[in-house]
Amino acid sequence: MKNGKSIRLIQLWGLKVNIKNLFFVLSFIFVINCSNNAKTDKVDTTIVKEQSVSANSDEVTVQFLKAEFDAGKEFYLLDVRTSPEYNNAHLSFTDNLIPYDSMHLYLDKIPQDKETTMYIFCRSSRRSGIATTYLRSLGYKNAFNVTGGIIAWVDAGYAVTSKK
Repeated sequence: MKNGKSIRLIQLWGLKVNIKNLFFVLSFIFVINCSNNAKTDKVDTTIVKEQSVSANSDEVTVQFLKAEFDAGKEFYLLDVRTSPEYNNAHLSFTDNLIPYDSMHLYLDKIPQDKETTMYIFCRSSRRSGIATTYLRSLGYKNAFNVTGGIIAWVDAGYAVTSKK
């Protein structure tokens, strides 16, 4: 007993260890491990020269979208941001703007052919991911989320248009 308080010791790998110190060390290791994992969870927006799109994948990169556009491929580009965001910066070849939380009201504005290749776009790919999942649930097999959204598009050095 030290200063009227008992110190609890446990034997660990042949060593007597203070429980309070053990707890501190384990907490420290846990925090360090979590901070290292956070650094590796960032979205990789490196340039991809070629990316195949399979039925199992519902995402494409901005580089893939740009390559499809440059090659003259036919597709439908749907922006699911708000009007002010769209007016601030958008892709010149956007076919339609329908905010993701209103899609159910404007299904008549998107292609009725469920085989149409559609790329869904937003600011960072969170809302377009939700919209892509929704469209796929309606049977649109060729609906793809553009990862990174307008942020990745601009970061890649591609042009945007505005209505300011």
